Amino acid sequence: MNLLPPALKAQLRREYRLRFTALFSIFVFFALFTGIVTGAPFGIAFLQDYLLSRQQSTKVNNYEPSDEDKQMLADFQSLKNTLTALDPKRIEDPVLFSELIKVVLAEKPTQIRLQGFSLVSKSDSQKQLQISGVASTRESLVTFSKRLSVNTLFSGVDLPISNLSRKEDIEFSITAVAGKEESKEKQATE
Repeated sequence: MNLLPPALKAQLRREYRLRFTALFSIFVFFALFTGIVTGAPFGIAFLQDYLLSRQQSTKVNNYEPSDEDKQMLADFQSLKNTLTALDPKRIEDPVLFSELIKVVLAEKPTQIRLQGFSLVSKSDSQKQLQISGVASTRESLVTFSKRLSVNTLFSGVDLPISNLSRKEDIEFSITAVAGKEESKEKQATE
């Protein structure tokens, strides 16, 4: 049984569609508004990255390294040379840094406390090892120096006289050369 006249029914359907359309439009508006508000920072960041990359691409062609950059490149080149000196594949007669340290530790008397090692490659076949530390007595330091000079791995050991000025608690620095010495004629030609 239908209690509403057909004209009233048609009016109710129009109002229902109008309300539905209004509600749907408001929902779409708020969805777009929320998307824009939350997406705006990402859009701004993307635009900023794009503009910076364009700016940097134009600067690359005109780039002149600063003094600080040149110093950093020189430091990296020095590190590369040091690491190359430690590479056992590049050395004809491999004298490894670890072997030198093992020999030094084996020859060290108990009265000597080592503080540091420094390895410098003088040539392809010759390495210079600088050993620093503290000796409790002058005699223990001289003994240590003699033990290193007797070892066949080292071709020369230098203990400066200034290291022997004190009798106790002597801070020292010994330079030991490992490897074959090159002839003076060959060094002069280089």
